[in-house]
Amino acid sequence: MANEYSWTCPQCGRTVPRRIGACRCGFVHQAAAVPPPLLPPDPARATAPAPARAPAPAPAPAPASASAPASARTNTAIVVAAVVVAVALVGAAAMVSLSWLKAGQAPAVQQTAGPAPAPAPAAGPEPALADPVPAVAELAAAPAADQEYSIEELVTRSMPAVVKVESRDGVGSGFFVAKDTLLTNAHVVGDDKAVAIRLMNGVSRSAQVATVLRDVDLAVLKADVVEYDQIFLALGTPSDAHIGGEVIAIGSPLGLQNTVTRGIVSSKRAIVDRYMDTSVDLIQTDAAINPGNSGGPLIDRRGRVIGVNTLKLGRVEGIGFAVSIHYARGLLGPGFALKSDADERRQTGVRRYDDHVRILAMRADEVETRWKKFRPQCFTATSEDASVREWFVLWQDGEKLLRDTPSCQNWKSYFLQWAKNTHDALIAYNNAAAAAGVPADKMAAIRRQHNMYWRPWE
Repeated sequence: MANEYSWTCPQCGRTVPRRIGACRCGFVHQAAAVPPPLLPPDPARATAPAPARAPAPAPAPAPASASAPASARTNTAIVVAAVVVAVALVGAAAMVSLSWLKAGQAPAVQQTAGPAPAPAPAAGPEPALADPVPAVAELAAAPAADQEYSIEELVTRSMPAVVKVESRDGVGSGFFVAKDTLLTNAHVVGDDKAVAIRLMNGVSRSAQVATVLRDVDLAVLKADVVEYDQIFLALGTPSDAHIGGEVIAIGSPLGLQNTVTRGIVSSKRAIVDRYMDTSVDLIQTDAAINPGNSGGPLIDRRGRVIGVNTLKLGRVEGIGFAVSIHYARGLLGPGFALKSDADERRQTGVRRYDDHVRILAMRADEVETRWKKFRPQCFTATSEDASVREWFVLWQDGEKLLRDTPSCQNWKSYFLQWAKNTHDALIAYNNAAAAAGVPADKMAAIRRQHNMYWRPWE
């Protein structure tokens, strides 16, 4: 290549077109002159004006006879060089792109101007007292004895008591009526002596078939493993089933566990068996009931089971039936027999009190977690009983027990307010339970069970 159109790299010895100012090895030729382009620019790529360049020195005049071949050779050389450089650049870009895909991260982009950014601080947990202080939640007031729950709250309260029942004959549903006792359909358990029950959280347990009454398609199960905090459902009475009253059905239709459907009580009917000269009281509902719902509860808006879902009418939608719950009371034994109004009110009061203290304890657990981070730096007293929630002591004159430092002050009102709200909520729950006839020792036992017992509040 003619010297006027190229230069030799002193670093690697390559011959580089003069219009290229840098060699592939990285050496920059400062004195390289760039001649005017010999090819017309591509209008599609001319999006910005090119920077001004110094004019190149005119080459020595050549003989007239050689001017055309020299021009052709020049054009060809420059085009070939441009293609070589372009291929090199594309290859380099492809290598960068490939390394990005393999590494799983974007390639770094080098800053060519401006100061380098400051390095990001190393990630790590912030001090507990630097965390944002959460808002103090409003606690639920004690409900009236005849309160109707919202559908969402009703499902939340009832779902943990409902299970999937798996036997050799197939899959159905069941529900706890006591911590160790469940109710389902006789046709769900078949002739099995034991079945598997799957809880809402997916845990599987075994249960023994204790009693079967095929005339009304009911069966009683006894759980092999008894959980002390197992939630169970209250049983209603035949008079609790009101035509037009809203109900929900919970079960495992087609094996789909924890399925909820909603409807009303469409009618009350009695199916007569002329051969046996008997009849069975059924509750008709338009809540969807499908294979797998059998044995699940039909629940009214007050959380009471008024029937055990049993069958649907052929392929017709919106016509399902549940066995009236009063048959189950007789099957379950004396402890489930109908009680007087006072006994029924007291039992309802115990169940509601346990529900509210349990929910309050769950919220207190969150406060307890934050208290353990806050206490070493800000609490000045010593707890007499490490088994209780130490921050309960803040409900009265709590400010005297906390250090008066800026970081402690940020969290002080949070713990003081939670202690006061928890105390006031327990007092309200105690008063409502006492009005329903719940004994004081029963309430104290429930508070101890949920770690909400503190002697100064008794």
